[in-house]
Amino acid sequence: MIKVQIPPLNMGELLAICSQSLAPLVGQSLQRIFIDERRVGLGFYAHRRPPAPEGHDTLTQRNSSAAESNNWLLLSLGPRTPWLAVWSAASDNSDNKKFGLHLRSPKVTPMNLFLEAHFQGQALVSASVKEELGRVVVLEFANGELVVQLLPNAPNFGAITSGKDSKSVWLRRPHPLSKSGFQRDIHETVRPLVTLQTLGVERFFSGDKPSAETKNRTTANTNNEVYLQEREANLVAERMAGLTKALGMAEADLIRKQENLYKKVGMEIVARQSLDVDIGRDLDNVLDKTRTLSWNIQNCFYKSSLQEAKLAGARERILHLQQQIQALKLDPTLVRSKPAALPKLQSRGLRVLHLRDNLRAVFGASGQDNLRLLRQARAFDLWVHLKDQAGAHCIVQREKNLQPSDKEWAQVLDRLVELSFSVAQRPLRGDRLEVWVTECRYVQPIKGDRLGRVTHRGGSPRSHRYKPPLNEK
Repeated sequence: MIKVQIPPLNMGELLAICSQSLAPLVGQSLQRIFIDERRVGLGFYAHRRPPAPEGHDTLTQRNSSAAESNNWLLLSLGPRTPWLAVWSAASDNSDNKKFGLHLRSPKVTPMNLFLEAHFQGQALVSASVKEELGRVVVLEFANGELVVQLLPNAPNFGAITSGKDSKSVWLRRPHPLSKSGFQRDIHETVRPLVTLQTLGVERFFSGDKPSAETKNRTTANTNNEVYLQEREANLVAERMAGLTKALGMAEADLIRKQENLYKKVGMEIVARQSLDVDIGRDLDNVLDKTRTLSWNIQNCFYKSSLQEAKLAGARERILHLQQQIQALKLDPTLVRSKPAALPKLQSRGLRVLHLRDNLRAVFGASGQDNLRLLRQARAFDLWVHLKDQAGAHCIVQREKNLQPSDKEWAQVLDRLVELSFSVAQRPLRGDRLEVWVTECRYVQPIKGDRLGRVTHRGGSPRSHRYKPPLNEK
């Protein structure tokens, strides 16, 4: 079955909601506030007196307790279909229990504090749609205004105070809106107000997430043979497009390296014995005229040798991409193949802790061994070390963006402690230690240092409680 996407509110529907649903809120005071990441609920209260029962005079009616009218302005600020609805819930309405409308914000945010300080208890003066800005609703109060932007892919909610010391707080980062950037569709279809109201309330109280019916349709689609075939075809097309793009970039890089500008300039300055050469190119990044002629000659031929050494790798990369494209054309099912195995590290004192098929920890046995492991690691592998203490280096080999679980971290860090201390110096069971974890791309060996020390940046500390086996301390 095909998943149906509900279209967002258009300008005609928003004008109808503003004129018919928001108009009764004018004059009511804002008393309750609910805010989370994707929803805003504003509770407006007004006191109304019930009609006098038959046989009672107007004095009894005036002395009777006033009933409380509770109206909620519900804003669903999901990125695809932001929505606005007004829900009337009297204090004795059973729908309160159905929806659990004892709404309280999950946590206090700057927006909560700002609304409570400047808008709570204030009466709504007017509500209007700023058609020149698009689907933007402005709720005006005596001391400021609340702005609701119902723009697909850019919904937002903001509070702005008036006066000389005007302040503003937004739920998300605000973006300037152009007054001429919106053009209304004259052929738009306006859905009934009751339908819009029902959709808005359901969307809000479901947490602005897909309904159970939508989830069931999606689950049914994943079991559909046609869906699986279309999904595999899309994966093949995406993989083919990625390989083709990578091949084009590799071929352009090969052409640039084959030109070898450094060698051409070096030959030219050797022939002329001068740095004043003109080959029709900008040579500011090639020649340093503040240095001597001999230094520039040596530098040009050194850089030329480096580029020639990279040519073999570029050609090998192009050949590998061509083979992958040809293999994918012959057998499209290769797109479902498992990822390549983790590379093997070459080390004499290699100590490995296998966690999963695509996750393992490798520990160095000496300073030189630690550096050898670091140089062979990939950029996104994790480097782990005791914080501010000498000890073994640990390289956690993984697939990109894969994180070990807490139980796996405990195994890795227990082994790291055991390999960093002698038996007599090991901490006691239950002692807490600090370790540092960062990607290997941010770790650099100290040049000339023979003890295997490194410098690192980024990453984050991690606390660990040492728990050796019970037969140890």
